[in-house]
Amino acid sequence: MAHKYYPWIAAALVSVMLFAGCGKKAGDTSSADSSGVTKAFDESHPAGNADDSLPDYLKEKPVAGSPTPSESGDGQAEGMNILPGTDVKLDDDAKEAKVGKAETYTSNTGEVELTIDSIELTSIRSPGQEADKVVRITYTYRNTGRSDAIMLGNYSFKLLDSKGKACTEYFFDTSDPDLNPQAMPIEKGGSCTAVLGYILTDSSNDVTLVFDDLTHSTVETELYWRVTVK
Repeated sequence: MAHKYYPWIAAALVSVMLFAGCGKKAGDTSSADSSGVTKAFDESHPAGNADDSLPDYLKEKPVAGSPTPSESGDGQAEGMNILPGTDVKLDDDAKEAKVGKAETYTSNTGEVELTIDSIELTSIRSPGQEADKVVRITYTYRNTGRSDAIMLGNYSFKLLDSKGKACTEYFFDTSDPDLNPQAMPIEKGGSCTAVLGYILTDSSNDVTLVFDDLTHSTVETELYWRVTVK
């Protein structure tokens, strides 16, 4: 007669095993297990401190844990999304530009004029940021036809060494805006001159500056400047 209790005993044992986690599938993780995997948005990054003066498209912050373009593989990442040392290839239809010559491109809301004024080695250093070779780039952008404000910052540029590897960005001291002017939102008809800095560790002084303004939905070709810095 005892055998009629077996189904009840078996059911009870299964319930205990499931409650204890024995029935967990391989690969399953709890929220506590995955907490170390999620990447929090870095509030210390210059791009994470956008204030109310910025255009709307620059106020949006990345979603915590979402991959950058370079991590997701969905196209070439730009500017500060490029990890230093990453091999970068120019687009097949990239257009070579000349230092000192204005280039006009069309964004999603109108035309913008960009001039790279100079690309050169500099002795300027920020407190606590020593580096053997720093490349300083001075550029001017003009809002010639956009219906809204435009701001071209480090997210639209990257500097490559002679081997095509992305250089580490160097941040100049912003406490002296006359010495180190920074990018600002510019309404139609206005212009802004700003500087960018990069650390060059390659023995060669041949560099390539690349501009591809994905932030503003550029529909024209990628621009680049090849120079030997002095």
